[in-house]
Amino acid sequence: MLSKSKSTFFVIIIILALSLVFLNSKNVLNIPKDALGFCVSPFEKILKKTSNKTGNFLRFLGTIKNLNQENETLKKENKKLISEIAELEEMTWENKLLRKQLDLSPKENLKLISSFIIGKSSPELGQYITIDKGRNSGIEKNQAVIASSGILVGKVIETSFKTSKIILITDINSSVSAIIQETRASGIVKGEHGIGLIMEMIPRGEEIKSEETVITSGLEGFFPKGLLIGKIKNAISSPSSIFQKAIIEPAINIQELEMIFVVK
Repeated sequence: MLSKSKSTFFVIIIILALSLVFLNSKNVLNIPKDALGFCVSPFEKILKKTSNKTGNFLRFLGTIKNLNQENETLKKENKKLISEIAELEEMTWENKLLRKQLDLSPKENLKLISSFIIGKSSPELGQYITIDKGRNSGIEKNQAVIASSGILVGKVIETSFKTSKIILITDINSSVSAIIQETRASGIVKGEHGIGLIMEMIPRGEEIKSEETVITSGLEGFFPKGLLIGKIKNAISSPSSIFQKAIIEPAINIQELEMIFVVK
């Protein structure tokens, strides 16, 4: 059973409710309602503006995020395009070089395999280069390697399926049977510490002149006869020796080569 205070409070609430309903029906509450609306209106406007600004700010942040994503995508596409352009330019250059070298290469009686140099040894490890062709292209050990116009570069000493290792004629372990073209004097051309060539075992009675041409003699079997080696700079002779020597200037700067031909 409700206590007296609770019953009184309940009756008051009912009376107030009925009074508000009655007064509202008579439009008596319009004035307080209008006053309340007038007071609340500025706050509603502030809240609305704040809400709009917050919404705009969030949309702005979303736009920045989208722009950043698009920018990263464009950067990746740009790098890819730059890489593709560089690759195409390199292929164009290699094709031009190949056509130029093929025009200069000795075609008579020689079967050639063109190849690009993909590696060079450091000087302290010897004079070697690596090319991008191997057994899959028909390259074998001891085949001669030349540059354009039949200039001797070296010979194949190792092969893998796709690459080959070449010892250059400037290496101290290289030796080539050669002749002086003008006098037919014979000798052995060896590498001189990677910086040049020297022709040894030239008979003492032979006259040696500067600017005479030195070519391969063909005696080894794997070096075709007539490949250009270089020109004589000067002769070296000793009264106590039965042979002469000659300093040879190579016909080409081997270190600047990018492309060579292997003689099958």
